[in-house]
Amino acid sequence: MNTTTRRELGRLAIAAAIGGAGASGAAFPSFAQGSNPIRIGYSMSLSGGLAGNGRATQLAHQIWAAEVNARGGILGRPVQIVFYDDQTNGGQVPGIYTKLLDVDKVDIVTSPMRRP
Repeated sequence: MNTTTRRELGRLAIAAAIGGAGASGAAFPSFAQGSNPIRIGYSMSLSGGLAGNGRATQLAHQIWAAEVNARGGILGRPVQIVFYDDQTNGGQVPGIYTKLLDVDKVDIVTSPMRRP
């Protein structure tokens, strides 16, 4: 009996998806529309005890986004950063992420790297 492993099945699924998308001529149509930005959202400590680190990190993120957009964005789409100040208060973070997902409709959410 010839069995197919999960790895082989995954490869077949990817090949079918690529082949099907290529045949229809509409592979990832949203990426071709350069006007829709990729929105990345997170909370950052811009005030409170960790504000110094938060402001420096925020500046680095803004520089990164500007450089990526100057090179044409990601997959032809500009990058837009959406962030909120959590005031170094962990209790505010769940509400911020709820707002990012439900109200702002960001494509990607991430969190800042904090070290004690």
